[in-house]
Amino acid sequence: MVDALIVVVLVGLSAIVIAVGCALSWQRHRDFPALRDWAVGSALIAPSMFILGLLDQDGASHLPMLAYVVVALIYAVFWSGVRRLTGRERTWGPPVMAGAVYLSVMAWFMYRDPDFLARVATTSVLGMLAAALLATELLSDRRMRGHRPGRLMIALLVQFGLFHAVRAGVLLFADVTDTLVLDVLRLLTFVELVLFVVGGGLLVIAMANERTMHRLRRLADRDELTGLYNRRAFMRTADEALRHAQARGGDLSLVLFDLDHFKRVNDTHGHLVGDQVLRVAAETVMAALREADAPGRYGGEEFCVLLPGLGIPAALEVAERIRGSLEDVRIDTPTGPLRISASLGVAGLAHGAASVPELLALADAALYRAKAEGRNRVVLAAPAGAAPAPVQHDLAES
Repeated sequence: MVDALIVVVLVGLSAIVIAVGCALSWQRHRDFPALRDWAVGSALIAPSMFILGLLDQDGASHLPMLAYVVVALIYAVFWSGVRRLTGRERTWGPPVMAGAVYLSVMAWFMYRDPDFLARVATTSVLGMLAAALLATELLSDRRMRGHRPGRLMIALLVQFGLFHAVRAGVLLFADVTDTLVLDVLRLLTFVELVLFVVGGGLLVIAMANERTMHRLRRLADRDELTGLYNRRAFMRTADEALRHAQARGGDLSLVLFDLDHFKRVNDTHGHLVGDQVLRVAAETVMAALREADAPGRYGGEEFCVLLPGLGIPAALEVAERIRGSLEDVRIDTPTGPLRISASLGVAGLAHGAASVPELLALADAALYRAKAEGRNRVVLAAPAGAAPAPVQHDLAES
């Protein structure tokens, strides 16, 4: 027979250990409040287990309602933690309503019609509904479905809910007067609670660590001023996209452009205005692109945009959309509104490029021609190996 005291002590200690682990992790990840919520929820499990787990099966009519309040509070805190995991605001409506119904039912089976097994079954029903609600919250978030800790957390909640559904059914409809049945239920409940507390806590910690690593990788890959890919990250992304396109026989195009007369902007208005121009240009370009496109700051006032899956005609349309959007920009300065424009070169796999450097070289040659022909225009690259038409314009100032 499984001793109730052993179950209570082991589950309580597991909850305390996880609570401490989540709290310590939160000290290092202050921008991940789900850790704090999980620490609080885990810490509350210990006292509730000591109160609820040491009851005799015949029921004690003097069970403090405080224990059931704590149970409702635990699920409310876990609800808050899951909402924070998905980046949503905390809303207390669902847990408050569920808690009010739960406590009303528990009060009935405690004071009006004392029934210990009914109270245990009702608690299992609450666990089942809470797990379903939490799993639904996570499933509605694409990021949670897209990485391993999120999928494992969803699986953990699903099996937690299924266990409590079965447990409630057994308590309500099966013969549980047999000591062996109660003993098995107690053992399975112990295993389930430890799995939920320890597994859930470790997964939340793993999510915090993963998010921090993702943020660090993003900082390493992004240009600090514009938020676009830096040159190193763009080249890596372009290499991967090129290999993918070559392997599948797909299209890939690239737009290379720089801002016209940018040196004059810095010389006339100062570098702070110049930085503002670069930021606004980056925002304007991002607004003109698809989610699959990869824009980067290639250097100085020069930008590049990778267009996976787009052939030359579609790439020319994107380039013209970028050019037009930049031409419409007005930036307020102390000396009046500042207008900007860009010269763009377009190249693609259809031009015969076999590598990213070749693709960039073709687009760069087209960009040079766009500037030579008067700036603020889009020029298509010549095929690889073809000699470009000569131009005789002064390019002293880009």
